[in-house]
Amino acid sequence: MKKFLFVLISVSFILFNYGCNKDSGGGGTDPFGSGIDGGGTDGGTGNITFEIQSKAGQQGGTEFDFKASSNFTITRIEVSETTGSGYSDQGDFDGTTVFDGGTWYQLIEIGGVQSNMHFKFRFVGKTSPDKTDFDKTAEYTVP
Repeated sequence: MKKFLFVLISVSFILFNYGCNKDSGGGGTDPFGSGIDGGGTDGGTGNITFEIQSKAGQQGGTEFDFKASSNFTITRIEVSETTGSGYSDQGDFDGTTVFDGGTWYQLIEIGGVQSNMHFKFRFVGKTSPDKTDFDKTAEYTVP
């Protein structure tokens, strides 16, 4: 839970510092740009899709980032590794902060990640501004 609290604080920091900046091309003004793309896939209910990417993290682990196809709010995120490590974590959120679709956000940094590990990321929330419920799972294999 501490990790998700850190992520929530990080996301709040990003929202305040980057505001409406939609540049997701990487570089000095967007630390969550292209990174290493392992081709995250998407499934579940609702009219929104999520994409996952990974790159070297600030603390020696692997950082996972996400972006959505449209604006949204989040009430819950669950992360699980499905190829044997047993890693899982989850976090609950206020469901009121609106995140911009098309913008990369840092989700979590995990230590000990190796190539070919497979992760599932479950996002539960509402699209914005129409408030349509979604429950989406994005799957990602680390390159």
